[in-house]
Amino acid sequence: AVGSPMNEKETACFLSHYSMYQNFLESSHEYAIVMEDDFKPTAFLSNLTATQGTQVFDDLIHDIIASKNDGLEWDLVNLGRCYDCCMDKCQKEKLSLPSYGSSLVSSPHPYCGTAYLINRKAATALSENMPVMRETDDNMLYMGVHSKIKYLSHTPRLFEQEREKFTSTLHQTPDDIECKECTENQCNHPDDTDYPDSKLF
Repeated sequence: AVGSPMNEKETACFLSHYSMYQNFLESSHEYAIVMEDDFKPTAFLSNLTATQGTQVFDDLIHDIIASKNDGLEWDLVNLGRCYDCCMDKCQKEKLSLPSYGSSLVSSPHPYCGTAYLINRKAATALSENMPVMRETDDNMLYMGVHSKIKYLSHTPRLFEQEREKFTSTLHQTPDDIECKECTENQCNHPDDTDYPDSKLF
């Protein structure tokens, strides 16, 4: 795209998210879930569904939204984070969800935009990436570390990318993992994030 450092695939990916943000903002809904076309449930969510029933995902999202109504601050909850630094010293639990064996956390650099829950404030902020200057997940992290939105993640993650389905090549890292080894035992290392001096946690 003219004036953008992104290639055509990266730009097209963001524009699909941008279109969803606009459709959401034009609606009367307070929350939306964004899912890319190559998402798949993780083993954690599959096991949860097998033990608690097919309604468990709806129940979980309902409880996450209820937490905001009860005073927990968040604008975006990543449901499929990847390549994050998950050492105890590097993430903070913001909400325990014992009924599901999971929690909401703030952490250094939750990447991947495979699946995430947003409110209208987040959709507005994420729409500011025009012309397209950042990939979708970089834009999410950028808005978080610059305090435009409150960014949390659900752990264990609920969704991951099914790369084989569409032979996705946006991220070349071979393993789609929730947590990576933290470089030099640091929460924010320049090799891991473009925002080493900023913190979500």
